[in-house]
Amino acid sequence: MKESNPQSYIAWERPEVIQSFTRKSPSASLLEFVRTFSAGKTLRILDIGCGAGRHLRPLMEAGHDCTGTDVSDGMLNAAAGLLTGVSDDIRQRLHKAPMDALPFQNESFELIVCHGVWNLARTEHELRGAIAEAARVADSGSALYLTTFSRNTLPPEAAPVTGSDFIFTDFNNEPQTFLTSAQLNLELHEAGFVADLKHPVRELNRPAYWEKTSSTGLSIVGAKRPVLLEGVWIKR
Repeated sequence: MKESNPQSYIAWERPEVIQSFTRKSPSASLLEFVRTFSAGKTLRILDIGCGAGRHLRPLMEAGHDCTGTDVSDGMLNAAAGLLTGVSDDIRQRLHKAPMDALPFQNESFELIVCHGVWNLARTEHELRGAIAEAARVADSGSALYLTTFSRNTLPPEAAPVTGSDFIFTDFNNEPQTFLTSAQLNLELHEAGFVADLKHPVRELNRPAYWEKTSSTGLSIVGAKRPVLLEGVWIKR
């Protein structure tokens, strides 16, 4: 297993961060999508960046064959605790792995969940590696359920880092990925995913800009919380 940015993983080991993730509720829109997409069948599901397991537990309770990955030992331990009693082979279902180096065979899964993790890519190479890995392990006809940071989180005048189209440091002084819907669709299309017209990409949390008073008046400088792109894509 390779670790593309081991230093960027340190924050996810902090006890207070792990505890905050154990309190997060699962995404109602994700669970509803899985219910309709599965049509009563058991799905092989991969949750990339599963965190403390908030989506794995309800999906496993619904009868699905679920696997989770994360880069944080602390998050994986928290997920194992949350999944206690749901499965007899919890540790075999949880894997420490970065998003751009997944330890699975080709075409292993029928649904890929990538909820708020690709925005952590610090370079375009890392993001494209993560997308390529998701495409590799996705079976033909499988679905990708995705949420990631929208470019509209940042003010219009924000500029990406030198040599990049969508890596910015404006949000928390660390390089992260912020995509327009057009950029996201293009990157996914090139990896073999096509937009699901029944679940087109949409923006959540807009408008979310906050204003700062200055000597010249009010100016838009950023968002209180990330604006998200959410959608579903199908593997060709």
